[in-house]
Amino acid sequence: MVWTENPEKKIFMKNDKVLIVGGTGFIGRNLAARCMENTDNVACLGVKNNIDRTLLSGEIDFLHADIGNKSQLKSVLNNRRFDYVFNLGGYIDHTPYFKGGRELI
Repeated sequence: MVWTENPEKKIFMKNDKVLIVGGTGFIGRNLAARCMENTDNVACLGVKNNIDRTLLSGEIDFLHADIGNKSQLKSVLNNRRFDYVFNLGGYIDHTPYFKGGRELI
């Protein structure tokens, strides 16, 4: 896959399934909007549950889970398959990790 500045060139096929981890953040929302120009199968995974859905047009599947919680991820993804996965997820506040509250998986 090659990213292009030419808006006429399709990046994904119409039936490609795209998952954007961190898709509820600023960069993820913009990537999701760009992906929706080519495919209707876009899912955004984020820790936020109160997402302003008006920021994105189209039928995006919003998945709610903490990337640091393996059981939440398994439950939300539930054996779903994706053709492309963009990992933009991360913690903004690392304080809980340094205090021993979260483990890396």
